Amino acid sequence: MELKELTEQLNAASTEIKSAQIKMQEEIKANGEVSAETKSALVKHESSMTELKDLFSKVDDKLKTGRKITYASVRTASYCQVFGHGFC
Repeated sequence: MELKELTEQLNAASTEIKSAQIKMQEEIKANGEVSAETKSALVKHESSMTELKDLFSKVDDKLKTGRKITYASVRTASYCQVFGHGFC
């Protein structure tokens, strides 16, 4: 999954959660309670959001690790170029 697609899914899940929360508030005002359908939808969307956040965190960690390795490699290559191979 690409980062762009993951971000879009996170945004969609966030929107769905907000919509379900608004619907819950409306149902409470109108009926004094929340329907089982709305509760179920909210739980489903919150679960999706949690899974997407975990996936996003894993992707972010991989990118951070990749950047560190790349930076270290570039830095090491620079030392080699400046000081010669004896300093690598």
